[in-house]
Amino acid sequence: MKNLEIIGLKKEDKVIVALHQLLADYHLYFANLRGYHWNVEGKAFFSLHAKFEELYNAAAEAIDEIAERLLQLDETPENRIDKLAAQAKLEAKGTPEPFEKMIDHVLEDLQYIIGSLRNLIDLSDEADDIVTNDILTGYLPDLEKNVWMLNAYRPNK
Repeated sequence: MKNLEIIGLKKEDKVIVALHQLLADYHLYFANLRGYHWNVEGKAFFSLHAKFEELYNAAAEAIDEIAERLLQLDETPENRIDKLAAQAKLEAKGTPEPFEKMIDHVLEDLQYIIGSLRNLIDLSDEADDIVTNDILTGYLPDLEKNVWMLNAYRPNK
């Protein structure tokens, strides 16, 4: 028997499509953060180097959980970086630039990811997929806390 038969869910295309999109976008978010971690310089180096590492480690965990949820829903998560980059709606960033711009770009990515999560939470709620809903809802507290922290750190916001 397939996973969906056993766990008692129907295949919900809207949820599946949105999960695949979220997976692609999280990969770009991760890559952007890693680039910022490598390239941050100046007076903010020590604090932002550590913060960007914290953020990309959390993103890596989310990538793994999203991929595993797709497998649980009888889907095959994409792992080829060229396909993920082509599908992602986030822009590839992470190159050397002033740390203030790095923070602005991370906040832009967070705004997009949080919006995507809220949309997908609504879709999974409509599909009675409480597990997907619970996984995604679990990401919001840390993401929103990081928005607050990064905004508080920004000079002249």
